Order: sequence, then C-alpha cells, then structure tokens
Amino acid sequence: MALAFCTGATACGISVGYHSKASPDSRKLRDGVGRSPCPLHTSNVARIPPNSTRLEAPSDAADEREGPSKTQRKHEMHALQDLGRTLVGLDPERLATLALPERLVDAIALLRKVSKHEARRRQLQYIGRLMRDVDPAPLREAVSAWDKGSDRDRARFAATERWRDRLLDDPEELDAFVAAHAGAPRAALAQLIVDARAERLRGAPPRRFRALFREIKRIIDAAQA
Repeated sequence: MALAFCTGATACGISVGYHSKASPDSRKLRDGVGRSPCPLHTSNVARIPPNSTRLEAPSDAADEREGPSKTQRKHEMHALQDLGRTLVGLDPERLATLALPERLVDAIALLRKVSKHEARRRQLQYIGRLMRDVDPAPLREAVSAWDKGSDRDRARFAATERWRDRLLDDPEELDAFVAAHAGAPRAALAQLIVDARAERLRGAPPRRFRALFREIKRIIDAAQA
C-alpha cells in the first residue's frame, strides 16, 4: 500500500502522520467535503470551536491604568525626599523621638557628614526610598508642631533682642519694660544694664551683655507661658 503524508485533510487537523494513499474522492477531502476523523489522531480531547471567544489574561498595561500614574509616583517620591531633608535638619533629640527605622537614622546621620553636592543628592534619594517603609503622616504632624513652636521661639528671641538694645541705648526704657512685664525685677535689671554698658565701653568680653539678654528672655518667656 502506498503511503501519503497527511496534509490536514482529515477532521483532526493534525498534519503529522501517514495515511493511506488518497482515494478518488481526495479532491472532496481537500475541499473539506465529506471530511472524516483521522483514524490515527482521533482522541477524546475537547476542541475549542473556531468562532468561540478566548479568555485573555489581564495585561500589565491594564494593571498600570488601575494603579498610581507615573507622574503621581514621581510626585510622592519627591515629597518623601523633601520630608527626609526636613528630618536631616532636626536636632538629634527630636529625631530620636520619632522612632525611625535604624537604617533610616543611619542614612540621615551619613547625609549630615556629606558635603559634595552629587553625593548629597544620591544620599537624599536613598533616604527617600527608605521612607517608603514608614508612615509619613505622623512625621509631618510632628514636624508641623515643631515648626509652630519654632516660630514662637523665633518671635520671643527677636523681642528679647529688641528690648536688650532699647535698654542699652536708653536706660529710661526700663520703665516701659517693667510696665509691660509685671513682676520684672527692676533693681536687678538696672544693675545689669549699667554693667553691660560699662563693659561695652571698655571693649571687654560681653559677659554682662549676655547675662542681660538671658534675664530679659527669662522674663519674656515667663510672661508668655
């Protein structure tokens, strides 16, 4: 019996194997008429109809559309870097109260020692990546509270400097100061003013000058407490 290569004329659609030589009706088989199952490849495997709809796996692009956009992620990264820059500027005592991860604390300490611009930029980016593992909300709240406190401290400091300069330039301003701050020790302040003025005239180290500043600051802080 002559053998011929299976060209897909059978119903199985598998073109591997050998079949009997084509019959006189082979033309009908090639045209799809009277097609019968291939005896060598017939199986019980279910086949998907040609016109059926295939289920497509979700694409990565669809996942990206559902998640944050690239611009949003970039904005969030910059915000974390800015917060990290703020943490670098905190004094060690305040920084210790934030209970930051050890790696982040070490990275902040290292950044304080770096002076070269490019090295600082890379280290700040690293801090921003580390801050993805922490909740930034409590950190921002703490920094905001400290900023408000710092504003008050700066205002008190400026007021202390103004009063010190007024009292040294014109000792009669002491009456105005005592009137504005009930309970201020007039006699002690008067002596500090005299000593500080004499000290400045001599060109001596400003010990009494600083003592006057501290006393004025103590009085102002007590009045605003």
